[in-house]
Amino acid sequence: MSVAMTGPAFRMTADEMRLRDVTLLPVENGSTGGWRTVAVAREGTLSGLCQSLLVSTPAGALTIRLTAHRPVDASSVVVTLEGRDTVLELTDTGSLPTAGELRVRGLRTSARAISAGDFRMTGAHLSVTRGHHACT
Repeated sequence: MSVAMTGPAFRMTADEMRLRDVTLLPVENGSTGGWRTVAVAREGTLSGLCQSLLVSTPAGALTIRLTAHRPVDASSVVVTLEGRDTVLELTDTGSLPTAGELRVRGLRTSARAISAGDFRMTGAHLSVTRGHHACT
């Protein structure tokens, strides 16, 4: 399936994210004056993936959550990250901002946008619950 999410920041966590043939781009955040990182990769794998989005409704807050306990493979990946509190490991660097592989362990971030040309997952679970139940 093809996936694209954008809009209000959503929470994304993963035990590990590996992106291959990566280019990192700094993008200025016009509203805050800070910077975001955009990672563009030919392909990637995410283990222990969880994505959650908090939605305000007249009936109260709802959380939409997607989890996958098996590794998720993706191609043509573009992800915009902000509020990153994890360490990035770049390997096989030719000349920055490109790298052979970007590996992130214990990913805990807010993301503004993510897209993948092909998003392959098995055993995924989608839930909608009342209240605040962000990925942790």
